[in-house]
Amino acid sequence: MAGVGTRHRVRSLDGLRAVAVVAVMIYHLKVPHLLSGGYIGVDVFFVISGYLITSLLVQESDEHAGLVNLQRFYARRALRLFPALGAAAAVALVLSPLADAPTAHETLTGIGWIAIYAGNWVRAFDPNALGTLGHTWSLAIEEQYYLVWPAVFVVLDRKGVARARLAQVLLGLAVLEMSYRELLVRDGASLARIFFGTDTHCAGLLVGCAVAYGLASQARRAPLAPRALAIATWGGAAALVALLLLANDGLRSSVATYPAVTVASAALLVGLVGGGAPLLGRLLGARPAVWVGRRSYGLYLWHYVVYVALPWHAAATTAVGELAMVAVSFAVAALSYRFVELPALRVKKRFRPGPPVQLGTVVGTGLQ
Repeated sequence: MAGVGTRHRVRSLDGLRAVAVVAVMIYHLKVPHLLSGGYIGVDVFFVISGYLITSLLVQESDEHAGLVNLQRFYARRALRLFPALGAAAAVALVLSPLADAPTAHETLTGIGWIAIYAGNWVRAFDPNALGTLGHTWSLAIEEQYYLVWPAVFVVLDRKGVARARLAQVLLGLAVLEMSYRELLVRDGASLARIFFGTDTHCAGLLVGCAVAYGLASQARRAPLAPRALAIATWGGAAALVALLLLANDGLRSSVATYPAVTVASAALLVGLVGGGAPLLGRLLGARPAVWVGRRSYGLYLWHYVVYVALPWHAAATTAVGELAMVAVSFAVAALSYRFVELPALRVKKRFRPGPPVQLGTVVGTGLQ
């Protein structure tokens, strides 16, 4: 199956990234009644990230007799994530005086938390924290996942736990997380605590990992039925469109939305990887969608800085002002991709998987 056990890139997943990041960008414009559920784009990203990282780890394990080089994995992640985040943070600090005084103050005081990828926990108890870098809360959750999950994967893989069983366990953990979230809501927890906490917003990552394990296990048996793949693809896509248009960020609505987004994203992902809907796959794999998708990390990083730090506040109330904000975000993200991300990605190629390192060596040396 494409995307599992092969280095072939599934172009339609780039298109799905494009949809997710554009949804978030529209939501952050704060235009009444325009894509009220755009915030769910973050949860779509979580499912994709869980799937892709676990698929890469499964692939490396299969190609190197069950061994994974964690040093090289973490080097690749650092080169992919840190340069663009560092550039965006530096520009946000320089531009902070242009924002209103409280936002400027929150940007300056939040930079340390952002640097250690703990910004989500700061916002969980102070929703206004981090200023023009407030959106980096989701990157903090993903980075915490990147730090912990690969090591856990190696241990489980070394023990030879069946991948189908691991998929079931991860799905079970996702259900537990959703149940725990509901208990906190009933106990009076705030929307910020629910939305920004790692323990209450990691189901998408868990489900993405489960999908990767499930597809890797399924690939060794009979392929999934085309009809089932088509239903998963179109059903997931329809559900996501409905959620984008109808969901809102009230506490009860948001908490109910998370499981729906996660399930819909997982179904769509399985369908796209399995080729369950060729027409939709071609649309999401079209060149413009792929172009946006491959710059989605930069678009996510830069758009909020552009929206909040620059003095748009009067113009932003007009359609022309809103379009200008989006256009500038795309331009800055394109420049970031060309001059910051691509050079780092070229260096990243030097850290391709292998030669494998023994688990005992990796763990015993503290990844030195």
